[in-house]
Amino acid sequence: MAATEEKRKHYAGDVRVPGTKDFSLILSNLMSYKHKLEREQDEQKVGYFIIKIGEKLKELGFGNASKIVKKKAGRRKQGKFQDITEKKKQETLELALKNWEVGRAKQDEAREKQKEEKKNAK
Repeated sequence: MAATEEKRKHYAGDVRVPGTKDFSLILSNLMSYKHKLEREQDEQKVGYFIIKIGEKLKELGFGNASKIVKKKAGRRKQGKFQDITEKKKQETLELALKNWEVGRAKQDEAREKQKEEKKNAK
């Protein structure tokens, strides 16, 4: 490996640690995809956003929720999403919001712990 090439710290799908900037970034990405999903009407784009929300949930450590969300994307026929109902879309939005709140709480707790450790180290 050349000196200019560095190995990436995290790859897509890797679980992030609460209290890090990566975790915070993934939380914001999750909300971004949630808001895009709320506005979207095209079934193909809705399916894409549902899959992306599932990936972000997995990266935040919510594996079970990720699997549930990915199932809501439905079947693909000839590479296209099919049968994504409004109910599935709403359930995905609710699940994303619920897990975002849990993730945010984990992030805040980890940040507070880091501040306390930093304060005690002085």
